[in-house]
Amino acid sequence: MASFDEAILPGQAGKVTASIRTDGYSGPISKPIAVRTNAPARPALTLTLRATVVASVNFYPGRNLVLSVGRGDENVVRTLVRKDGTESGTLEISEVASTVPWLVATARRIEAASAVASGLPPAEPGDCLVEARLVGDAPPSPAAAGIRLKTGLAREPEATVWVSVRAMPALVVSSPRLFLPAPPPGQPASGSAILTLRNDLDPAALQVSAEPAPFGVRASPAGPRRFVLEVTWTEGDPAASPRDGLVTARLGSDRATILVRVAPPRPSPEAAPPRRDAG
Repeated sequence: MASFDEAILPGQAGKVTASIRTDGYSGPISKPIAVRTNAPARPALTLTLRATVVASVNFYPGRNLVLSVGRGDENVVRTLVRKDGTESGTLEISEVASTVPWLVATARRIEAASAVASGLPPAEPGDCLVEARLVGDAPPSPAAAGIRLKTGLAREPEATVWVSVRAMPALVVSSPRLFLPAPPPGQPASGSAILTLRNDLDPAALQVSAEPAPFGVRASPAGPRRFVLEVTWTEGDPAASPRDGLVTARLGSDRATILVRVAPPRPSPEAAPPRRDAG
């Protein structure tokens, strides 16, 4: 936020007053201030406000965390809280609370130097480990939540950790379209696609179907959360055998579809036009 004198007379001096919010910041911070004037020689200039924010606590890996739902079985994020060396007093994390019901936050004090979790630095005595765990169904993606906590320290008695949630789709197909080559006469056309389920879903509830009637599909397990969709097309009466179809995978209220097209039949050698020699 910035303010300035309403008018500065020629040859006189004025001042620009600016303030900057440092909530949730730690370390160097820089903000530009744009100033416009009616002076022909310098109608615009930019002032830069720089500061170094010294917080009471430091967070590792940071105050902004990302929870990727469906890429791991835990659905949990962690941050290590450590008192800054410039702060006096004792770090006492309390009143840890999430701003949303689908994220539960807890904290525990570290009593001895140890490795607490992958991706975090080794903990020191007096540090606190804050965990945020997803409960219930995944929220619509993207979503965000805050974890508020009290530090017990004078300079920064309260702090907030922000969690961004990125949930992968419930059902993901390798391609939204599948092209089946024209089969030999009397043979079915076939092709396959890969279907991947989000980790928090039950594979036993998966249902697959194909339409219209000439098309068929079967889901074969290819891993804990992966299936091969084997698609077939069997020609019957040419007039009643459409070559465009739809494969649908359903799991609860979620679904994924694949548009399927069968290539037109190859012309038989007998049907080729007679060749004409030049001359």
